[in-house]
Amino acid sequence: MQDAALYYAARVNVKAELKKLNLQAGRFILCTLHRAETTDVPERLYEVINVLKEIADQHIDVVIPLHPRTKAKLNNIDIGKIRIIEPVGYLSMIALLKSCKLVMTDSGGLQKEAYFFDKFCITLRNETEWVELVENSYNFIGGYDSKVILDLFNSLSRKSWNSELQLYGGGSAANQIVDAIETHANR
Repeated sequence: MQDAALYYAARVNVKAELKKLNLQAGRFILCTLHRAETTDVPERLYEVINVLKEIADQHIDVVIPLHPRTKAKLNNIDIGKIRIIEPVGYLSMIALLKSCKLVMTDSGGLQKEAYFFDKFCITLRNETEWVELVENSYNFIGGYDSKVILDLFNSLSRKSWNSELQLYGGGSAANQIVDAIETHANR
Protein backbone atom coordinates (compact mmCIF):
# COMPACT_ATOMS: atom_id res chain seq x y z
CA MET A 1 0.00 0.00 0.00
CA GLN A 2 2.79 2.45 0.89
CA ASP A 3 4.74 1.50 -2.24
CA ALA A 4 1.75 2.40 -4.43
CA ALA A 5 1.00 5.62 -2.55
CA LEU A 6 4.58 6.84 -2.91
CA TYR A 7 4.71 5.75 -6.56
CA TYR A 8 1.66 7.86 -7.41
CA ALA A 9 2.73 10.71 -5.14
CA ALA A 10 5.72 11.26 -7.41
CA ARG A 11 3.32 11.75 -10.32
CA VAL A 12 0.96 14.26 -8.72
CA ASN A 13 1.06 17.95 -9.58
CA VAL A 14 0.45 19.22 -6.06
CA LYS A 15 0.64 22.91 -6.98
CA ALA A 16 -2.04 22.50 -9.65
CA GLU A 17 -4.34 20.62 -7.29
CA LEU A 18 -3.96 23.23 -4.56
CA LYS A 19 -4.48 26.07 -7.02
CA LYS A 20 -7.64 24.42 -8.33
CA LEU A 21 -9.04 24.33 -4.78
CA ASN A 22 -7.53 27.67 -3.68
CA LEU A 23 -5.59 26.04 -0.83
CA GLN A 24 -2.17 26.73 0.64
CA ALA A 25 0.16 23.91 1.67
CA GLY A 26 0.23 23.37 5.42
CA ARG A 27 -2.72 25.71 5.97
CA PHE A 28 -5.60 23.23 6.09
CA ILE A 29 -6.85 20.08 7.75
CA LEU A 30 -7.97 17.28 5.47
CA CYS A 31 -11.06 15.56 6.83
CA THR A 32 -13.23 12.73 5.59
CA LEU A 33 -16.52 11.50 7.04
CA HIS A 34 -18.41 8.65 5.48
CA ARG A 35 -18.95 5.74 7.86
CA ALA A 36 -22.52 4.95 8.80
CA GLU A 37 -21.47 4.77 12.47
CA THR A 38 -20.66 8.49 12.18
CA THR A 39 -23.15 9.82 9.67
CA ASP A 40 -26.23 7.80 10.65
CA VAL A 41 -26.09 8.74 14.33
CA PRO A 42 -27.19 12.41 14.46
CA GLU A 43 -25.59 13.10 17.85
CA ARG A 44 -22.21 11.84 16.65
CA LEU A 45 -22.34 13.70 13.36
CA TYR A 46 -23.40 16.90 15.13
CA GLU A 47 -20.59 16.59 17.70
CA VAL A 48 -17.94 16.02 15.01
CA ILE A 49 -19.22 18.82 12.76
CA ASN A 50 -19.38 21.22 15.71
CA VAL A 51 -15.72 20.70 16.61
CA LEU A 52 -14.67 20.92 12.95
CA LYS A 53 -16.68 24.13 12.68
CA GLU A 54 -14.96 25.54 15.78
CA ILE A 55 -11.54 24.69 14.35
CA ALA A 56 -12.41 26.17 10.94
CA ASP A 57 -13.92 29.31 12.45
CA GLN A 58 -11.00 30.02 14.78
CA HIS A 59 -7.86 28.30 13.63
CA ILE A 60 -7.31 26.81 10.17
CA ASP A 61 -9.25 25.74 7.08
CA VAL A 62 -11.01 22.40 7.32
CA VAL A 63 -11.50 20.77 3.91
CA ILE A 64 -13.86 17.83 3.50
CA PRO A 65 -14.21 16.03 0.16
CA LEU A 66 -17.75 14.87 0.81
CA HIS A 67 -19.74 11.99 -0.60
CA PRO A 68 -23.30 12.99 -1.62
CA ARG A 69 -24.78 10.58 0.97
CA THR A 70 -22.96 12.39 3.78
CA LYS A 71 -23.61 15.80 2.25
CA ALA A 72 -27.35 15.14 2.45
CA LYS A 73 -27.00 14.47 6.19
CA LEU A 74 -25.55 17.99 6.68
CA ASN A 75 -28.51 19.86 5.18
CA ASN A 76 -29.82 21.06 8.55
CA ILE A 77 -26.47 21.55 10.30
CA ASP A 78 -24.59 24.85 10.42
CA ILE A 79 -21.11 24.05 9.08
CA GLY A 80 -19.66 27.54 9.53
CA LYS A 81 -16.42 27.97 7.57
CA ILE A 82 -15.89 24.26 6.88
CA ARG A 83 -15.06 23.87 3.18
CA ILE A 84 -17.08 21.11 1.59
CA ILE A 85 -15.67 20.03 -1.77
CA GLU A 86 -16.77 17.40 -4.25
CA PRO A 87 -15.33 13.90 -3.81
CA VAL A 88 -11.82 13.67 -5.28
CA GLY A 89 -9.93 10.94 -7.10
CA TYR A 90 -6.91 9.12 -5.72
CA LEU A 91 -4.28 11.45 -7.20
CA SER A 92 -6.07 14.55 -5.93
CA MET A 93 -6.41 12.94 -2.51
CA ILE A 94 -2.66 12.28 -2.48
CA ALA A 95 -2.04 15.94 -3.32
CA LEU A 96 -4.28 16.98 -0.42
CA LEU A 97 -2.57 14.51 1.91
CA LYS A 98 0.89 15.73 0.97
CA SER A 99 -0.14 19.35 1.58
CA CYS A 100 -2.37 19.31 4.64
CA LYS A 101 -1.39 20.17 8.20
CA LEU A 102 -3.01 17.04 9.61
CA VAL A 103 -5.78 14.54 8.91
CA MET A 104 -9.08 13.91 10.69
CA THR A 105 -11.05 10.93 9.44
CA ASP A 106 -13.38 8.06 10.14
CA SER A 107 -11.88 6.20 7.17
CA GLY A 108 -9.69 3.17 7.72
CA GLY A 109 -7.34 3.57 4.77
CA LEU A 110 -6.77 7.31 5.14
CA GLN A 111 -5.36 6.80 8.64
CA LYS A 112 -2.59 4.69 7.16
CA GLU A 113 -2.06 6.97 4.15
CA ALA A 114 -1.67 9.94 6.51
CA TYR A 115 1.30 8.12 8.03
CA PHE A 116 2.80 7.50 4.57
CA PHE A 117 2.91 11.27 4.02
CA ASP A 118 4.14 12.20 7.51
CA LYS A 119 0.83 13.60 8.74
CA PHE A 120 -0.64 13.07 12.17
CA CYS A 121 -4.16 11.67 12.14
CA ILE A 122 -7.07 12.09 14.51
CA THR A 123 -9.40 9.16 14.05
CA LEU A 124 -13.03 10.17 14.36
CA ARG A 125 -14.09 6.76 15.66
CA ASN A 126 -13.75 4.90 18.94
CA GLU A 127 -11.35 2.33 17.47
CA THR A 128 -8.95 1.71 14.62
CA GLU A 129 -7.66 -1.23 12.64
CA TRP A 130 -4.18 0.33 12.68
CA VAL A 131 -3.27 -0.04 16.35
CA GLU A 132 0.45 0.17 15.53
CA LEU A 133 -0.07 3.78 14.42
CA VAL A 134 -1.73 4.59 17.75
CA GLU A 135 0.93 2.72 19.74
CA ASN A 136 3.66 4.72 17.99
CA SER A 137 1.88 8.11 18.37
CA TYR A 138 1.12 8.79 14.71
CA ASN A 139 -2.64 8.25 14.97
CA PHE A 140 -4.83 9.38 17.86
CA ILE A 141 -8.35 8.22 18.72
CA GLY A 142 -10.63 11.23 19.02
CA GLY A 143 -13.87 9.30 18.97
CA TYR A 144 -16.91 11.54 18.80
CA ASP A 145 -16.08 13.75 21.78
CA SER A 146 -15.56 17.38 20.70
CA LYS A 147 -13.37 18.18 23.73
CA VAL A 148 -11.05 15.22 23.06
CA ILE A 149 -10.87 16.07 19.35
CA LEU A 150 -10.14 19.75 20.04
CA ASP A 151 -7.48 18.89 22.64
CA LEU A 152 -5.82 16.52 20.17
CA PHE A 153 -5.94 19.17 17.44
CA ASN A 154 -4.32 21.75 19.72
CA SER A 155 -1.63 19.30 20.82
CA LEU A 156 -0.83 17.95 17.34
CA SER A 157 -0.71 21.43 15.82
CA ARG A 158 2.44 22.03 17.86
CA LYS A 159 3.95 18.54 17.59
CA SER A 160 6.84 17.63 15.28
CA TRP A 161 6.79 14.49 13.15
CA ASN A 162 9.38 11.81 13.90
CA SER A 163 9.87 9.79 10.73
CA GLU A 164 12.68 7.51 11.90
CA LEU A 165 10.36 4.55 12.38
CA GLN A 166 9.27 2.74 9.19
CA LEU A 167 6.26 0.63 10.12
CA TYR A 168 5.40 -0.51 6.59
CA GLY A 169 8.70 -0.85 4.76
CA GLY A 170 9.26 2.80 3.92
CA GLY A 171 7.98 2.38 0.37
CA SER A 172 10.21 -0.56 -0.53
CA ALA A 173 8.08 -3.46 0.69
CA ALA A 174 7.78 -4.94 -2.82
CA ASN A 175 11.57 -5.01 -3.19
CA GLN A 176 11.95 -6.53 0.27
CA ILE A 177 9.46 -9.26 -0.62
CA VAL A 178 11.26 -10.08 -3.88
CA ASP A 179 14.59 -10.21 -2.04
CA ALA A 180 13.15 -12.55 0.59
CA ILE A 181 11.68 -14.85 -2.08
CA GLU A 182 14.96 -14.94 -4.00
CA THR A 183 16.94 -15.63 -0.83
CA HIS A 184 14.57 -18.42 0.17
CA ALA A 185 14.54 -19.92 -3.37
CA ASN A 186 18.35 -19.98 -3.51
CA ARG A 187 18.75 -22.03 -0.31
